Amino acid sequence: MIGESKYFSFDGRKSTDYPIININVSTGSPSPFSESVGSGKTINEVYPRKAFRPHFYGVQKSVKQFSVSFAFTEPWNDDLMDEIIMWLNTDEYKPLFFEADVDRVFYAMPVEDIGLIHNGLKEGYLTLTFRCDSAYSYSHEIITPIYDTIEEDLEMIEITNRGHYKIYPEMWIEKIDDGDLVLNNLTNGNQEMRFENIDVGEVLHIKCQTEIIKTSKEDTFRYEDFNDVYLEILYGKNRIKLSKNMRIRIKYQYIYS
Repeated sequence: MIGESKYFSFDGRKSTDYPIININVSTGSPSPFSESVGSGKTINEVYPRKAFRPHFYGVQKSVKQFSVSFAFTEPWNDDLMDEIIMWLNTDEYKPLFFEADVDRVFYAMPVEDIGLIHNGLKEGYLTLTFRCDSAYSYSHEIITPIYDTIEEDLEMIEITNRGHYKIYPEMWIEKIDDGDLVLNNLTNGNQEMRFENIDVGEVLHIKCQTEIIKTSKEDTFRYEDFNDVYLEILYGKNRIKLSKNMRIRIKYQYIYS
């Protein structure tokens, strides 16, 4: 995916804005592409005394890291080189994706030195090693329309997860009628997410991944009014039943190995 792509986007800017392309640098010709399709992992286990078999405590996945080479398609000047280096040499994780799969996004920043290989005539290429913020890559953000369960006479919505892992979405819920706010994922064993004592007109902002809940009411916390079950989206099509007293919008990303 990465090696076969000439063009890429990083931090919201396209490589086609500059005279550079992504290249595969190799000693052989032709050379196959070698890319990782899954992250490495460390097994966490402990050997008790006198035990023949360790106790297994799970695994820790390694953060993704990969090297790329960006070649200049024409001789550069100092201003162009400065602009490209300022673009690429960020100190924060930024979205990076390649033309062969524009729907697969890495959140990455360069680490180690940015190398310049050239012939003394301002012709050559840059070498970079990108480190990602996790062991995963992602889809672009997907944001649903605002669903109004009363105006649209709506009881059910569907969310499809095409990634490799479960999704814990971010959502905004406005209460527009009496009763508890309830979401049931019928696809996930009828998993129920419930809020009680929410005022009509109040808006909740819920981040299921980080388990953060904010409300539009000042000096108010809603954790005690919550059943502590955060919506979990399984692989495939998920049928979500909604109580008919809310406006809701959901944001999520597919997660890939």
